[in-house]
Amino acid sequence: MPIRLRITFLFAAIATLLLVLVGSTVYIISKTNRTNHIKTRLINRAITTARLLQSETFDHEVITKIDLLTASALKNKTVQAYDRADARIYMFSDRYADTIAVSSDVLTQAREKGNTYF
Repeated sequence: MPIRLRITFLFAAIATLLLVLVGSTVYIISKTNRTNHIKTRLINRAITTARLLQSETFDHEVITKIDLLTASALKNKTVQAYDRADARIYMFSDRYADTIAVSSDVLTQAREKGNTYF
């Protein structure tokens, strides 16, 4: 095999390896940032809902209006709030047939860890 062909193959292999490495790095960083951004938005939404539910003038209609108006921010969302006895005190869903069944194990895990994503 001529030396020119060996150098060409070596250059092609090194260039391919570098492109795969850079592309993979960009993908992993982008995925991590997107995941963190979504989790931050979910946490902020949960804090807002919890504060509204704890207020003295608790009104389901106000919270439902807020959930309806933020439809562009989070699509196909379900918001559920539970008390310490695992009873659901609030529920909103863009698609009522597509609600999430939350077991008491998930609620216990959320209380222990602080946050649970599934």
